[in-house]
Order: sequence, then C-alpha cells, then structure tokens
Amino acid sequence: HARPYDTLFAADIRTPTVCLWHESDFADALPHGLDLVLCGHSHGGQFCTPWGRPFMTADFGGRRLAGLYTDTPSPTYVSRGLATTGPPSRWNCPPESAILTIRPSRTGQPWLSEGG
Repeated sequence: HARPYDTLFAADIRTPTVCLWHESDFADALPHGLDLVLCGHSHGGQFCTPWGRPFMTADFGGRRLAGLYTDTPSPTYVSRGLATTGPPSRWNCPPESAILTIRPSRTGQPWLSEGG
C-alpha cells in the first residue's frame, strides 16, 4: 500500500525530491513539495487516432497520457514508455525513452525541459 505522505514527511525536502508514481491520474493526490513526479502506466494511449486521441485508456491513466503537466501540485512528466499492454503493438503512439533536463531556476523552483 502506497503511503506517499509518510514518505515525503521522512524525506529531506531541502534537497531535490523526485517521486516515481505509476498511475498519472493520481498525481493530483500526491503531496505538495515534490520537485518532480515521474509517471507511466498509460503507454500514451497505445492506440491513438491520427490527431492523438486514444481509442481507450487505462484505468487511472486516462487524463494525463504523455508529456509534461504543470496543472498538478508538483510538475509531472508522463512517459509513453517502451512496452505495451495487451496486444504487443502500438498505433500512432510511438514508444518513448525520455531524456529530461532539470536545472535550478532563480526562483528556486525547478525548470524542466523535455530533451530528445
């Protein structure tokens, strides 16, 4: 059973704090104070229309499918990942091995950019 609040309480948040969290839809429920949340689970939708909409989504992974989100208590990056679930294939949703660059900003908040 996940206990993110207990874990964050025990962490030294004066140092950069990164949370690895499987389901992206739960990023809203995580504690404030994390510098970055990294998620997966959704596989980006795995089978998407040509304009990027998934035909179906995973439980607890339908609102945030891929990319950087700042509408959460902490910046959240959702990777499409390399694997699949169910049929071992993808359509209009290429696999991803993300490279993220994290730099301190003048305000003390992390600045995150997606790299290639």
